[in-house]
Amino acid sequence: MTSDCRPMSPKRFTMLAAVALSMAVAVSGVRDATEADLSDVELQRDTFWGGVGRFVKHAATDAGKSVVKAGAAVERADVAAAKTILKPVLSVASPIAGLAKSVKKKLQAMEQSAFDALRARIEKGCENTPKVAWGNLSSWMQKRASMIHDVPLLQLVLPGTHDSGAYQLYPEKASAASKQTTAAISKMNQVLSSQQTKSLEVAVERTWAVAQTKTVFQQLEGGIRYLDLRVSLATDSQWIVHHGDIPGNKLQTILHDVVKFLAHNKGEIVVMEFSDVKAFTQQEVRALAESEKLSLFSIIKTTFGSQLAAAKGISNLTVGKLVDRNTRAVAGFTGLQTNDPLLWDNFFVNDYANTPDLNTMSSHNTALLVKLAGQRTANANKVTKLSWTLTPNEGSIMESLQTCGSSKKPRNLLALAAQANGAFPKWLSTAKTHASGVQGVKTILFDNPTLTAIEDVIKCNAAH
Repeated sequence: MTSDCRPMSPKRFTMLAAVALSMAVAVSGVRDATEADLSDVELQRDTFWGGVGRFVKHAATDAGKSVVKAGAAVERADVAAAKTILKPVLSVASPIAGLAKSVKKKLQAMEQSAFDALRARIEKGCENTPKVAWGNLSSWMQKRASMIHDVPLLQLVLPGTHDSGAYQLYPEKASAASKQTTAAISKMNQVLSSQQTKSLEVAVERTWAVAQTKTVFQQLEGGIRYLDLRVSLATDSQWIVHHGDIPGNKLQTILHDVVKFLAHNKGEIVVMEFSDVKAFTQQEVRALAESEKLSLFSIIKTTFGSQLAAAKGISNLTVGKLVDRNTRAVAGFTGLQTNDPLLWDNFFVNDYANTPDLNTMSSHNTALLVKLAGQRTANANKVTKLSWTLTPNEGSIMESLQTCGSSKKPRNLLALAAQANGAFPKWLSTAKTHASGVQGVKTILFDNPTLTAIEDVIKCNAAH
């Protein structure tokens, strides 16, 4: 050993030499990745890093033996001999490292591009969802006054919307994605950064949670007379609507739409169901405190004032009486005890098929008609609901993550709604021929309903 040269530790020297050799062997993988016309980013990346794997696999090659010899030279404190042994490898290590860095950047860019395309495909779908035609049915009750004036409100069949406030949602503000979304994304077999995962969750949640394309005011003008409003207390102490755990607009925005509609249409009545009431925090969802419940009740009562219809004697309250008294806003809660004569509780009978399959949903609702017809007396003071809606599951979400052309199934909730709504007229026509008809149903709910669907529900009241 010379006095001006201290030996490197055998372990460190051998490790550095192994890295250099790994780069040398990997160059063949780099060439494969850059020269081959491969569309699959994952395969290109695997080809590149396969070079490193080949070094490990073939450690007993001549290059591997060089490392062993160099290590032995270091142990003998003969650094000069070690450098001579490894000179051919070390001479190419730098340019190979540069090439490896360049290819890595290229592959990362390709991966980001592929991810962006995936997110865009989820957000926009593969085919344009047909635009829903709506008409002006803002005064359909008033126009039928001679027919329904003396008919109790709870003997009518009202067209309604499911998750009426879910026309604009903010999934980026949600504390966490739904279990279905996280499960579907986890099965993609794709390595995602935390930022990419969050971005994908937001896109999926918005795609499968937006249930309407019209504001509540527009829905009412289009003939809707039942509103399904899911309410929560946001982290900023503002009352908002939501779908699942995804925040939407302020509740006051929704309520003011109803007030505005009633002011413009003196012969119309609106039924509102407030449900799934809870509070959001940054980390979780929690139940409401008693003071928070009272705050919510107060907002509704203050907003509508004397227009709220009292629950007492509801079975005998006719459309004419409600209109003449100008008590045309009916507000009830599901899941909360109000103990208030102006805020009805235990008033709604909920039911839905909970399936993305049209045939299953149709069969479920056909059986429901028979069931509700047999419960007419028991449900005389309640709003019985039939949900003509399809509900996505984990499989539905997985479909939306696939490449276009791989599946023709709906890739968002609005496309699923279009499939359901297109089948409604035929189903209703058949249902009316049954002995039970729709006599036990008080409202039929839709996601993003068509003009035809709304008109068909209104026509169910022709017998009065």
